[in-house]
Amino acid sequence: AKRQKAELDFAALKRIGYAADDDEKEERAAAVASLQSSFSHLQDVAKANVPSGSELGLAISGFDTTYVVLKEGDPVRIVSEGCKVIVHAIGVIKRSGKVFWSTKKDPRGPHLFLSGSGKKVVGWEQGCMGMRIGETRRLIIPSHEGYGASGLAEW
Repeated sequence: AKRQKAELDFAALKRIGYAADDDEKEERAAAVASLQSSFSHLQDVAKANVPSGSELGLAISGFDTTYVVLKEGDPVRIVSEGCKVIVHAIGVIKRSGKVFWSTKKDPRGPHLFLSGSGKKVVGWEQGCMGMRIGETRRLIIPSHEGYGASGLAEW
């Protein structure tokens, strides 16, 4: 015996004159309004729970550097010690908002480093640990885990 696949052809139903009655239309409108209200509420809750750039961000155990995830990445591939990491980065002085470094403007392109090697500033290395491939983070690095209280000489 052959099995037949049953499909609803809404265009055919419309051609033969099927239309939702008033009760169905009201139920559908109420369901849509309820979903829109729920979605709007979820958006408000999400916005309220996302730290702004001026807030502390998420803690990194044992360090004062914090971070805020701006864009989620791959849930499987995670940066850990010894990984080769290639990132675009923009360094901004928090008080003045002055950009002191940007790989997007650097002719050398994205920044490449070996995570956990101890060759970068502490806040940078620790802030990138645990990142997911494709993730975008804002790192908030205090001066003592960055370039020091006076910064770099060229500033």
